[in-house]
Amino acid sequence: MIRSYIVFLLLLISSFSAAPCSIRGLEHEIEFESQSAALGTKNALALVEWFIKWRDGVGVGDISISAYSVENDRRSLAVSHERMNNIAKIINKLNKNNVPVKFRDRAPVPARGPFAFLSNRAVVAVQPACLKTNTCCSQPITQQDSP
Repeated sequence: MIRSYIVFLLLLISSFSAAPCSIRGLEHEIEFESQSAALGTKNALALVEWFIKWRDGVGVGDISISAYSVENDRRSLAVSHERMNNIAKIINKLNKNNVPVKFRDRAPVPARGPFAFLSNRAVVAVQPACLKTNTCCSQPITQQDSP
C-alpha cells in the first residue's frame, strides 16, 4: 500500500516538471484620462514597479509601447503618440541595459461603441531576456514549425 502511494507521488511530481512553461505579466496596460497624455502618480508608480520586477527578475530583452487612438482623429493620434513618449521617458530612466524601445500604433478604434474606451489605453510589453537564451523554463522552449 505504501509502495503504491510513493509510486503515485513520484509520477505526480514528475508530471509537473514536464508541464509546459507559461510566462505571465508580459504586458502592462495604462488607462489615461480622456484626451490627456499625463500618466499621473498612480499609473507612473505601477509602471515603475512592473518594469523593475522584470528588469531585476529574469531581465528584459525587448520593450514595446503601443497606444490606441480614435479613427480619423488627428488630435487623438497626436495624444496617443504623446502618451507613448511619456511612458518611454519613465522606461528609459529605468532601462539599465539600454534595451531599445519600439513604438507601435494600435488599430484605431471608433469614437463611439463598445471599443471606444480603448482610445484611452496604452500598453507596455516586454519580452524576457531569457527567451533569447532559451532559459526561461526548466526545460528548453522549442519552436514549433508552422504546418
